[in-house]
Amino acid sequence: MRQLFPDWGWDIATPSIIYFMDGFRRSARLFVEICDTHGITCSYAVKANRHPRILAAAAQEGLGFDIASHEEFRTIDGLRARAILATSPGLTKETMAAVDDVSGTIFFDNLAQFDLAREIGLDTRDHGIRLSMPGDYAAFGFAAGEMAGLRDRGIPVKKVHVHAGEYFDQADVERRLQHLRAIVEHVDLDVIDLGGGFGVLSNRRESLETALSTMKRFSNEMGTKLIIEPGKAIAARCGFLVATVLASKARPEGQVVIIDSSSFNLGEMEVRRLAATSAEDTSLVLTTVIGPTCFEGDIWGQFDLPRLAPGDRLIFSNMGAYTASIAATLHGLPAPGEHFID
Repeated sequence: MRQLFPDWGWDIATPSIIYFMDGFRRSARLFVEICDTHGITCSYAVKANRHPRILAAAAQEGLGFDIASHEEFRTIDGLRARAILATSPGLTKETMAAVDDVSGTIFFDNLAQFDLAREIGLDTRDHGIRLSMPGDYAAFGFAAGEMAGLRDRGIPVKKVHVHAGEYFDQADVERRLQHLRAIVEHVDLDVIDLGGGFGVLSNRRESLETALSTMKRFSNEMGTKLIIEPGKAIAARCGFLVATVLASKARPEGQVVIIDSSSFNLGEMEVRRLAATSAEDTSLVLTTVIGPTCFEGDIWGQFDLPRLAPGDRLIFSNMGAYTASIAATLHGLPAPGEHFID
Protein backbone atom coordinates (compact mmCIF):
# COMPACT_ATOMS: atom_id res chain seq x y z
CA MET A 1 0.00 0.00 0.00
CA ARG A 2 2.84 2.41 0.82
CA GLN A 3 4.09 2.35 -2.78
CA LEU A 4 0.71 3.73 -3.93
CA PHE A 5 1.39 7.02 -2.18
CA PRO A 6 3.88 9.67 -3.35
CA ASP A 7 6.55 10.76 -0.91
CA TRP A 8 4.80 14.04 -0.25
CA GLY A 9 1.71 12.07 0.76
CA TRP A 10 3.64 10.73 3.74
CA ASP A 11 5.41 13.98 4.51
CA ILE A 12 2.36 16.21 4.13
CA ALA A 13 1.01 18.12 7.13
CA THR A 14 -1.69 16.15 8.89
CA PRO A 15 -4.52 15.59 9.12
CA SER A 16 -5.07 15.72 5.36
CA ILE A 17 -7.34 14.05 2.83
CA ILE A 18 -5.73 13.05 -0.45
CA TYR A 19 -8.09 12.62 -3.40
CA PHE A 20 -7.08 10.48 -6.36
CA MET A 21 -9.06 12.13 -9.12
CA ASP A 22 -8.52 9.31 -11.59
CA GLY A 23 -10.41 7.07 -9.17
CA PHE A 24 -13.24 9.57 -8.91
CA ARG A 25 -13.50 9.84 -12.68
CA ARG A 26 -13.52 6.05 -13.11
CA SER A 27 -16.40 5.73 -10.64
CA ALA A 28 -18.31 8.54 -12.35
CA ARG A 29 -17.79 6.95 -15.77
CA LEU A 30 -19.00 3.60 -14.48
CA PHE A 31 -22.32 5.09 -13.39
CA VAL A 32 -22.71 7.21 -16.52
CA GLU A 33 -21.94 4.23 -18.77
CA ILE A 34 -24.42 1.88 -17.07
CA CYS A 35 -27.09 4.55 -16.73
CA ASP A 36 -26.77 5.62 -20.35
CA THR A 37 -27.16 1.99 -21.41
CA HIS A 38 -30.45 1.75 -19.52
CA GLY A 39 -31.74 5.24 -20.26
CA ILE A 40 -31.38 6.44 -16.65
CA THR A 41 -30.49 10.00 -15.65
CA CYS A 42 -27.61 9.96 -13.15
CA SER A 43 -27.13 12.98 -10.87
CA TYR A 44 -24.31 13.27 -8.35
CA ALA A 45 -25.41 14.02 -4.76
CA VAL A 46 -23.47 17.20 -3.96
CA LYS A 47 -23.80 16.65 -0.21
CA ALA A 48 -21.35 13.74 -0.44
CA ASN A 49 -18.45 16.06 -1.36
CA ARG A 50 -18.90 19.60 -2.64
CA HIS A 51 -15.27 20.55 -3.27
CA PRO A 52 -15.11 22.56 -6.54
CA ARG A 53 -12.60 20.16 -8.11
CA ILE A 54 -14.83 17.18 -7.37
CA LEU A 55 -17.85 18.96 -8.82
CA ALA A 56 -16.01 20.10 -11.93
CA ALA A 57 -14.91 16.52 -12.59
CA ALA A 58 -18.47 15.26 -12.06
CA ALA A 59 -19.80 17.70 -14.65
CA GLN A 60 -17.02 16.82 -17.10
CA GLU A 61 -17.94 13.13 -16.83
CA GLY A 62 -21.56 13.85 -17.72
CA LEU A 63 -23.28 13.70 -14.34
CA GLY A 64 -26.18 15.86 -13.23
CA PHE A 65 -26.38 17.33 -9.72
CA ASP A 66 -28.67 16.83 -6.74
CA ILE A 67 -28.58 19.71 -4.25
CA ALA A 68 -30.23 20.34 -0.88
CA SER A 69 -29.33 23.93 0.01
CA HIS A 70 -28.44 27.27 -1.55
CA GLU A 71 -24.79 26.79 -0.66
CA GLU A 72 -24.80 23.53 -2.61
CA PHE A 73 -26.50 25.27 -5.54
CA ARG A 74 -23.88 28.01 -5.43
CA THR A 75 -21.08 25.45 -5.74
CA ILE A 76 -22.52 23.98 -8.96
CA ASP A 77 -23.83 27.21 -10.49
CA GLY A 78 -22.20 27.72 -13.86
CA LEU A 79 -21.20 24.09 -14.37
CA ARG A 80 -22.68 22.33 -17.39
CA ALA A 81 -24.80 19.51 -15.99
CA ARG A 82 -27.29 17.08 -17.49
CA ALA A 83 -29.84 17.86 -14.83
CA ILE A 84 -30.19 19.81 -11.60
CA LEU A 85 -32.45 18.41 -8.91
CA ALA A 86 -33.31 19.73 -5.47
CA THR A 87 -35.04 18.31 -2.44
CA SER A 88 -34.74 19.14 1.25
CA PRO A 89 -37.11 20.03 4.10
CA GLY A 90 -35.42 23.43 4.31
CA LEU A 91 -35.35 24.67 0.72
CA THR A 92 -35.76 28.45 0.67
CA LYS A 93 -37.39 30.81 -1.82
CA GLU A 94 -33.94 31.82 -3.02
CA THR A 95 -32.88 28.24 -3.67
CA MET A 96 -36.11 27.21 -5.36
CA ALA A 97 -36.03 30.27 -7.62
CA ALA A 98 -32.43 29.53 -8.59
CA VAL A 99 -33.18 25.89 -9.41
CA ASP A 100 -36.25 26.83 -11.42
CA ASP A 101 -34.28 29.50 -13.29
CA VAL A 102 -31.89 26.84 -14.70
CA SER A 103 -34.81 24.53 -15.60
CA GLY A 104 -34.04 22.23 -12.69
CA THR A 105 -36.56 20.08 -10.85
CA ILE A 106 -37.66 20.70 -7.26
CA PHE A 107 -39.14 17.82 -5.29
CA PHE A 108 -41.18 19.60 -2.62
CA ASP A 109 -40.97 18.20 0.89
CA ASN A 110 -43.99 19.93 2.42
CA LEU A 111 -46.95 22.20 1.70
CA ALA A 112 -45.12 25.26 3.01
CA GLN A 113 -42.61 24.86 0.19
CA PHE A 114 -45.45 24.71 -2.35
CA ASP A 115 -46.85 27.93 -0.94
CA LEU A 116 -43.43 29.63 -1.12
CA ALA A 117 -42.96 28.44 -4.70
CA ARG A 118 -46.31 29.84 -5.76
CA GLU A 119 -45.63 33.05 -3.86
CA ILE A 120 -42.56 33.70 -6.03
CA GLY A 121 -44.40 32.75 -9.21
CA LEU A 122 -43.03 29.28 -9.93
CA ASP A 123 -45.11 26.94 -12.06
CA THR A 124 -45.31 23.96 -9.70
CA ARG A 125 -46.39 21.73 -12.58
CA ASP A 126 -42.74 21.70 -13.63
CA HIS A 127 -41.74 20.15 -10.32
CA GLY A 128 -42.61 17.21 -8.07
CA ILE A 129 -42.84 15.90 -4.51
CA ARG A 130 -40.75 13.79 -2.19
CA LEU A 131 -42.53 10.70 -0.86
CA SER A 132 -42.01 9.55 2.70
CA MET A 133 -40.47 6.10 3.19
CA PRO A 134 -40.57 3.83 6.26
CA GLY A 135 -38.09 3.85 9.12
CA ASP A 136 -35.59 6.65 9.62
CA TYR A 137 -36.84 8.41 6.48
CA ALA A 138 -40.49 8.65 7.55
CA ALA A 139 -40.13 12.31 8.54
CA PHE A 140 -39.10 13.38 5.03
CA GLY A 141 -41.57 14.19 2.28
CA PHE A 142 -45.30 13.56 1.98
CA ALA A 143 -46.95 10.44 3.38
CA ALA A 144 -48.52 8.13 0.81
CA GLY A 145 -51.97 8.92 2.16
CA GLU A 146 -51.50 12.63 1.41
CA MET A 147 -51.19 12.19 -2.37
CA ALA A 148 -54.93 12.25 -3.04
CA GLY A 149 -55.28 15.39 -0.93
CA LEU A 150 -52.56 17.10 -2.94
CA ARG A 151 -54.40 16.44 -6.17
CA ASP A 152 -57.65 17.68 -4.62
CA ARG A 153 -55.88 20.96 -3.84
CA GLY A 154 -54.84 21.30 -7.46
CA ILE A 155 -51.24 20.30 -6.78
CA PRO A 156 -50.06 18.04 -9.60
CA VAL A 157 -48.19 14.86 -8.68
CA LYS A 158 -46.33 13.90 -11.84
CA LYS A 159 -42.79 13.57 -10.50
CA VAL A 160 -41.86 11.78 -7.27
CA HIS A 161 -38.61 11.38 -5.35
CA VAL A 162 -37.94 8.64 -2.78
CA HIS A 163 -34.93 7.69 -0.71
CA ALA A 164 -34.69 5.04 1.97
CA GLY A 165 -30.98 4.63 2.63
CA GLU A 166 -28.53 2.01 1.44
CA TYR A 167 -29.46 -0.84 -0.91
CA PHE A 168 -27.60 -3.84 0.49
CA ASP A 169 -28.42 -6.45 -2.14
CA GLN A 170 -30.74 -7.31 -5.00
CA ALA A 171 -33.45 -8.59 -2.65
CA ASP A 172 -33.37 -5.21 -0.90
CA VAL A 173 -33.82 -3.44 -4.25
CA GLU A 174 -36.82 -5.58 -5.18
CA ARG A 175 -38.41 -5.22 -1.75
CA ARG A 176 -38.26 -1.42 -1.86
CA LEU A 177 -39.56 -1.25 -5.42
CA GLN A 178 -42.49 -3.45 -4.39
CA HIS A 179 -43.26 -1.04 -1.55
CA LEU A 180 -43.10 1.93 -3.94
CA ARG A 181 -45.29 0.16 -6.50
CA ALA A 182 -48.03 -0.23 -3.91
CA ILE A 183 -48.00 3.55 -3.43
CA VAL A 184 -47.78 4.83 -7.00
CA GLU A 185 -49.15 2.11 -9.29
CA HIS A 186 -52.44 4.00 -9.76
CA VAL A 187 -50.82 7.44 -10.08
CA ASP A 188 -50.09 8.82 -13.54
CA LEU A 189 -46.41 9.77 -13.14
CA ASP A 190 -43.83 11.13 -15.56
CA VAL A 191 -40.67 10.81 -13.42
CA ILE A 192 -39.49 8.59 -10.56
CA ASP A 193 -36.29 9.59 -8.74
CA LEU A 194 -35.00 6.73 -6.58
CA GLY A 195 -32.36 8.81 -4.79
CA GLY A 196 -29.05 7.30 -3.72
CA GLY A 197 -27.85 4.40 -1.59
CA PHE A 198 -25.61 2.58 -4.11
CA GLY A 199 -22.42 2.33 -2.06
CA VAL A 200 -22.62 -1.40 -1.34
CA LEU A 201 -24.02 -2.36 -4.74
CA SER A 202 -21.23 -0.46 -6.51
CA ASN A 203 -18.59 -2.71 -4.92
CA ARG A 204 -19.27 -5.11 -7.80
CA ARG A 205 -20.16 -3.91 -11.28
CA GLU A 206 -22.39 -6.93 -11.84
CA SER A 207 -24.46 -6.15 -8.73
CA LEU A 208 -24.83 -2.51 -9.75
CA GLU A 209 -25.85 -3.39 -13.30
CA THR A 210 -28.42 -5.92 -12.09
CA ALA A 211 -29.93 -3.42 -9.65
CA LEU A 212 -30.13 -0.60 -12.18
CA SER A 213 -31.62 -2.93 -14.79
CA THR A 214 -34.29 -3.94 -12.27
CA MET A 215 -35.01 -0.30 -11.44
CA LYS A 216 -35.30 0.64 -15.09
CA ARG A 217 -37.66 -2.25 -15.73
CA PHE A 218 -39.79 -0.98 -12.84
CA SER A 219 -39.89 2.55 -14.26
CA ASN A 220 -40.81 1.18 -17.69
CA GLU A 221 -43.71 -0.71 -16.13
CA MET A 222 -44.77 2.53 -14.43
CA GLY A 223 -44.38 4.42 -17.72
CA THR A 224 -41.91 6.93 -16.27
CA LYS A 225 -38.44 8.30 -16.74
CA LEU A 226 -35.95 7.20 -14.07
CA ILE A 227 -33.39 9.24 -12.09
CA ILE A 228 -30.83 8.08 -9.51
CA GLU A 229 -28.59 10.20 -7.24
CA PRO A 230 -25.38 8.39 -6.20
CA GLY A 231 -22.92 10.34 -4.08
CA LYS A 232 -20.94 8.10 -1.75
CA ALA A 233 -20.75 5.38 -4.40
CA ILE A 234 -18.88 7.76 -6.72
CA ALA A 235 -16.74 9.78 -4.31
CA ALA A 236 -15.91 7.64 -1.28
CA ARG A 237 -13.20 5.40 -2.71
CA CYS A 238 -11.12 8.23 -4.16
CA GLY A 239 -10.29 9.78 -0.76
CA PHE A 240 -7.66 8.76 1.82
CA LEU A 241 -7.12 10.42 5.20
CA VAL A 242 -3.52 10.72 6.38
CA ALA A 243 -3.13 11.16 10.15
CA THR A 244 -0.19 11.27 12.56
CA VAL A 245 0.17 9.38 15.85
CA LEU A 246 0.37 11.78 18.80
CA ALA A 247 0.78 9.22 21.56
CA SER A 248 0.57 5.51 22.33
CA LYS A 249 -0.49 3.93 25.62
CA ALA A 250 0.30 0.33 26.52
CA ARG A 251 -2.64 -1.69 27.79
CA PRO A 252 -2.89 -5.35 28.89
CA GLU A 253 -4.92 -6.14 25.78
CA GLY A 254 -2.67 -4.18 23.40
CA GLN A 255 -2.35 -0.44 22.85
CA VAL A 256 -4.39 2.75 22.67
CA VAL A 257 -3.20 5.15 19.98
CA ILE A 258 -4.15 8.82 19.77
CA ILE A 259 -4.04 10.43 16.32
CA ASP A 260 -4.34 14.06 15.25
CA SER A 261 -7.69 13.64 13.48
CA SER A 262 -11.03 13.39 15.22
CA SER A 263 -13.42 10.67 14.11
CA PHE A 264 -16.23 12.63 15.73
CA ASN A 265 -15.37 15.84 13.87
CA LEU A 266 -15.34 14.01 10.54
CA GLY A 267 -18.71 12.37 11.14
CA GLU A 268 -19.42 8.72 11.66
CA MET A 269 -21.56 7.86 8.64
CA GLU A 270 -19.27 5.07 7.44
CA VAL A 271 -17.21 2.26 8.93
CA ARG A 272 -13.60 3.43 9.24
CA ARG A 273 -11.21 1.35 7.12
CA LEU A 274 -7.51 1.43 7.92
CA ALA A 275 -5.50 1.14 4.70
CA ALA A 276 -1.85 1.53 5.73
CA THR A 277 0.61 2.48 8.44
CA SER A 278 4.18 3.72 8.27
CA ALA A 279 5.34 1.48 11.13
CA GLU A 280 7.92 -1.14 10.14
CA ASP A 281 7.30 -3.67 12.95
CA THR A 282 5.73 -6.90 11.67
CA SER A 283 4.28 -8.10 15.00
CA LEU A 284 0.67 -7.03 15.54
CA VAL A 285 -1.30 -6.11 18.66
CA LEU A 286 -4.91 -5.14 19.23
CA THR A 287 -5.00 -1.37 18.80
CA THR A 288 -7.77 1.07 19.70
CA VAL A 289 -7.34 4.22 17.63
CA ILE A 290 -8.92 7.36 19.11
CA GLY A 291 -9.07 11.02 18.19
CA PRO A 292 -7.54 13.97 20.06
CA THR A 293 -10.76 15.24 21.68
CA CYS A 294 -12.33 14.88 25.12
CA PHE A 295 -15.38 13.14 23.64
CA GLU A 296 -15.45 9.53 24.82
CA GLY A 297 -17.04 8.46 21.55
CA ASP A 298 -14.17 9.80 19.41
CA ILE A 299 -13.04 6.31 18.38
CA TRP A 300 -11.79 5.34 14.93
CA GLY A 301 -12.02 1.64 15.72
CA GLN A 302 -10.02 -1.38 16.77
CA PHE A 303 -7.39 -2.83 14.46
CA ASP A 304 -4.51 -5.31 14.57
CA LEU A 305 -1.48 -3.03 14.14
CA PRO A 306 2.25 -2.90 14.87
CA ARG A 307 3.41 -1.11 17.99
CA LEU A 308 3.06 2.58 17.14
CA ALA A 309 4.97 5.61 18.39
CA PRO A 310 4.51 9.37 18.08
CA GLY A 311 5.19 10.47 14.52
CA ASP A 312 3.99 7.27 12.86
CA ARG A 313 1.37 7.70 10.15
CA LEU A 314 -1.96 6.00 9.55
CA ILE A 315 -3.99 6.11 6.37
CA PHE A 316 -7.74 5.53 6.27
CA SER A 317 -9.54 4.69 3.03
CA ASN A 318 -13.07 5.46 1.77
CA MET A 319 -12.79 9.04 3.01
CA GLY A 320 -13.84 10.80 -0.18
CA ALA A 321 -17.51 11.20 0.76
CA TYR A 322 -19.32 12.49 3.85
CA THR A 323 -16.02 13.45 5.47
CA ALA A 324 -14.87 16.98 4.58
CA SER A 325 -18.43 17.89 3.60
CA ILE A 326 -19.76 17.24 7.12
CA ALA A 327 -16.71 18.17 9.20
CA ALA A 328 -17.34 19.67 12.65
CA THR A 329 -14.96 21.68 14.82
CA LEU A 330 -15.13 20.33 18.39
CA HIS A 331 -12.46 22.12 20.49
CA GLY A 332 -11.82 24.38 17.48
CA LEU A 333 -9.78 21.66 15.79
CA PRO A 334 -9.26 22.50 12.11
CA ALA A 335 -10.73 20.43 9.32
CA PRO A 336 -8.23 18.26 7.42
CA GLY A 337 -6.41 19.80 4.50
CA GLU A 338 -7.52 18.63 1.05
CA HIS A 339 -5.05 17.69 -1.66
CA PHE A 340 -5.55 16.29 -5.16
CA ILE A 341 -3.62 13.86 -7.33
CA ASP A 342 -4.73 13.90 -10.98
